[in-house]
Amino acid sequence: MNKQKWLAGLTAVLCSAGALSCFPAISGTVSAAELVSNDFEVNYGGWYGSADAVALTAEDGIGHNTSRGMSVTGRTSTSDGASAEKGFYLSGGETYTYSVWVYSETAERFHLSLSCADLDTAQETETELTAKQARAGKWTKLSASYRAPENSGEFRLTITTDSTNDFVFDDVTVTGKSDSSEVSAAAAEKGRSFAGRARGKALRRPPDRFKLGARQFLPGP
Repeated sequence: MNKQKWLAGLTAVLCSAGALSCFPAISGTVSAAELVSNDFEVNYGGWYGSADAVALTAEDGIGHNTSRGMSVTGRTSTSDGASAEKGFYLSGGETYTYSVWVYSETAERFHLSLSCADLDTAQETETELTAKQARAGKWTKLSASYRAPENSGEFRLTITTDSTNDFVFDDVTVTGKSDSSEVSAAAAEKGRSFAGRARGKALRRPPDRFKLGARQFLPGP
């Protein structure tokens, strides 16, 4: 009798194990992931000139490691540069690492800044994430980690220099801890099509913006 009970128990355990193997894991895997990745090989990743006179142009052979890179021209003020809205992929209260490679034919001090808004008051705050001196004709990496306040949204990255000289940037990434659902959003960001903007065509600041509640959206991809 005891032997039969033991065999019955063993059979039940084996059947339960087999049944559980048919179900996918419910909890997502948390790991470091690139939530934003813009290498400009197929699209502009939402980047635009931060002033009307500034033009962004994706060009082959000028990027980091001779890939396709983004040139910034037409600047008339040191505050002019390149910007991109990344609020769809980022959240307040989370720590992210922001990185970008920059280049200029002249020695420049580059600045990488992040603007975000309080979702209740719509008050915007700009934080300089990092600044670094770059040698003429040499690629330089800007990178810094930052945690925005809990109730933050409307994340906007901006790249500028202390002069009005032209520059090039490439390989923009934002990395943070992410579960599997957030990784899929990152894949969408990396592969998003850039409809209506041809390869090598200069892109200026979008002229039209519209608001939905406290959140602001830009037309186009």
